[in-house]
Amino acid sequence: MKLNLEILHDYLPISYQAKLYAPQNRQLLYRRPLLYKQGSLMNPHCLYISHASAMPPIPPAGAALICVGGRLPQGWLTADVQLLHLENSTDIAIAMRDVFAIYDRFELWDNKMRDALIDYNNLNITTMLTCGAEMLENRVGVTDGTLRQLFFCEYEIDENGAPVIRFRDGEYISQTANMDMYESIKSVCNIERTITVPYLSKIPNVEHSIYCYNLFYHNQFIGCIHLDSINRPFRESDFPLADYFFTYLEKAFLRHMMSVGIGDSLEIRAMRSLLGQKPLSNDDSKQLTLNEDEYWLCFKLSGRRDEYCLPREYMCQVFNLLMSKSVYSFVHNEMIVGLFRFSHRLPDETHVTLNEFAGFLQKMGYIGGISNEFTDIRVIMPYFQQSNYCIANAVLHDSVSPLTYFRDCVVQYVLDERTGGMPMESLYSNGLLALVKHDQEKGSEYIKTLNAFLLAESSVTVTAKNLFVHRSSFLKRLENIKRILGMDLKDPDVRLYLRICLRQMGEQRE
Repeated sequence: MKLNLEILHDYLPISYQAKLYAPQNRQLLYRRPLLYKQGSLMNPHCLYISHASAMPPIPPAGAALICVGGRLPQGWLTADVQLLHLENSTDIAIAMRDVFAIYDRFELWDNKMRDALIDYNNLNITTMLTCGAEMLENRVGVTDGTLRQLFFCEYEIDENGAPVIRFRDGEYISQTANMDMYESIKSVCNIERTITVPYLSKIPNVEHSIYCYNLFYHNQFIGCIHLDSINRPFRESDFPLADYFFTYLEKAFLRHMMSVGIGDSLEIRAMRSLLGQKPLSNDDSKQLTLNEDEYWLCFKLSGRRDEYCLPREYMCQVFNLLMSKSVYSFVHNEMIVGLFRFSHRLPDETHVTLNEFAGFLQKMGYIGGISNEFTDIRVIMPYFQQSNYCIANAVLHDSVSPLTYFRDCVVQYVLDERTGGMPMESLYSNGLLALVKHDQEKGSEYIKTLNAFLLAESSVTVTAKNLFVHRSSFLKRLENIKRILGMDLKDPDVRLYLRICLRQMGEQRE
């Protein structure tokens, strides 16, 4: 393994009074040093070790030298050369032994990572992360494409001065995560995710430095490797070593993610069963119960007409890799179908994932349809029909958008097919259902008020008069309705959709 003089400087025993000269190069350029013999030529691509008394008065171009003892020739001090001076050393054999010990250490590190990477049957991401934390003496971690922390290795020193490395997986991280800190980091990383070279992240309110390397697959952001200076501040020599480690971990992470996507997840197995008209077991239903803030979206994909499309199985594997833990896709009846799992607490993450999903569809010649939200996977069928209708509607109208949302074509669907066999409740937006719930729990009359407002063609004066309330009181009530509803009442399609839903609600009550 090649090193540079800054690494040798930092890893030599502290007993050496080592001093670096000339601007240093972060690249790993030099193999083990050769012993310089006085009067011989220096190869500019090699590193040499020499006693000061044997050095030529003027350095050759591109020289790199470790000087042991003595005083440096004046010509070397004024030249732009790579030079490491061991000022208090006199024994060149001992100095060479200590330098070679550093090379031995890093070559052992390199071989350990190489062996872990080429073992296709037993690739363990833990081994690779442990190698990084152990050598770089700081915490190393990996996030996925949604910036969710997948796993990391902590490096600590125990009371006896011995290093301790602890591997943490996603379950541990989710249980101990500081959500405020997570949101702060994520907001910065969302901006930095387009950077294609290693970089120091600038995260506010974080005292330690974070050195990052973004991961891409088919030009899509799929995660980030990061080195955190929690245990000790970064040294200049850490950066080229981290870059070297990142290349190994990137390959290991990609293989790990591909292997994770090979088998069917519980979510995919459940969707296969439900689409095949088979009920879920109680155990599977229990495991797929969402948190209070979470919801599902169902999607279906189709290749664009007259365009070349990548194979369906390949597309599924890529989606499951790019957006692991948010997307679950498989091939059903020669079409790609799947689920999104999102959280209302993380709207920015949802927005980023859907944008990336749409961007990838656009490049690969596919279009997709996305259903309304639902929380019980056992009632997936009407939402699967919604995604199917979106595809048919997009194809019929030659949509240029890669994604069609059922919420945007629900009015057309109702006009075309009324309910098409779906429960009408599945067509109601979350905001509309929230208004119904508010009326039931608070005894308010928000649904009645909204209906009156729509029937009055959005006239505040007419609506207030019809409801026998003061104009200012009505405006306050209307603002509450808008806040809960979360829809733009200035949009004529939104108003039409709401009028249809409210009329259907009235028919059901009758």
